[in-house]
Amino acid sequence: MNKMYFPSWIELDTKALKRNFQFFRNRIGSRTAIYPVVKANAYGHGMSEIVHAISPLSDGFCVHSAEEASRIPGNKPILILGHFPDEMGFLARLMLDQHPVFTITSTAQAAELDRAAKAAGIPASIHIKVETGTHRLGLQPDEALEMVSRLEAFENIKLRGFSTHFANIEDTTNHQFAMKQLFIFNSFRSALPQGGNYRFHCACSAAALLFPETHMDMVRLGISLYGYYSSGETRLSSMQQGLQPEDKLRPVLSWKTRPIQIKDVAAGDFVGYGLTYRAHRPMTIAVLPVGYSDGYDRRLSNSGYVLIKGQRAPICGRICMNMMMVDVTHINEVRHDEVVTLIGHDRDEQITAETLASKTGTIHYEVLAGINPAIPRTPVD
Repeated sequence: MNKMYFPSWIELDTKALKRNFQFFRNRIGSRTAIYPVVKANAYGHGMSEIVHAISPLSDGFCVHSAEEASRIPGNKPILILGHFPDEMGFLARLMLDQHPVFTITSTAQAAELDRAAKAAGIPASIHIKVETGTHRLGLQPDEALEMVSRLEAFENIKLRGFSTHFANIEDTTNHQFAMKQLFIFNSFRSALPQGGNYRFHCACSAAALLFPETHMDMVRLGISLYGYYSSGETRLSSMQQGLQPEDKLRPVLSWKTRPIQIKDVAAGDFVGYGLTYRAHRPMTIAVLPVGYSDGYDRRLSNSGYVLIKGQRAPICGRICMNMMMVDVTHINEVRHDEVVTLIGHDRDEQITAETLASKTGTIHYEVLAGINPAIPRTPVD
């Protein structure tokens, strides 16, 4: 469908994307592979668009599921961090088409991959997830060591590496727990039988930014690829380590729309469902064709704002499924062809995913990942 027909659109700043990547490449060095994490539609940015834009720089990509892996364009290596189905035909085709690395946490998963690999006629490459304190996916270190031995019974499985994930490296300036996890992972690594040529990885964006000792063989670069620090605490910790303003990450995504109606509202009239907003003076409002079905959070009703002509236009009334209303009384000559910025820059003003998250009591990850994937994403230089 023609992108011009959509009521809102997303622009992707590919220069910012590549700059963010290069910042981490310079910080990490050339010996450690960098795998951008493009799960959840590339954190809402558009998986296909991000993969195409960053492929020349990346060493591979991380996704959550086998289904996501099946949609990765190009031929860069793919690491599946989470789910894959118990469906031999699909897995065999995926092995032949994409050659992904699977993360496993059970013998049953290994057996399923072994059967699919035999059907495909090629070995299945796997990593084992090691539990070090997050208590999400993962095997306890002793269980992971036992799994290494069990895998010898599977002729079509190739063990390629091990991973873990930090529980509390982002939302704190006290990284004692993360360092305890790193110690457990390194101890597990030392306990492995000698002679295996394995890849080890544990670093997310925050770890990659703050702790060189976590870089190991591979970094899983997530939210910071898209221009955001993992948290305010991560930003503060990076400043304490001496990062300068020129090192600032650049948000990649902008979200824009145009008004579909501009109308006058008399003093005393109500705006929107539930009569939650009443005009205390004669007003001019703009009706925007964006709502919570697009991923614009309903909790921004009567509290958020958009940018028009470099000025803030407050949201009036409840955000609807497909529409919202904003106050443009103070903005001269707003027209139907006016570009309205929901996320992004407009002159000296800026709205980020962090701006919206702070108003809705959530995190910027959720704001970005929640944007409707049907909205067109357009790379711009």
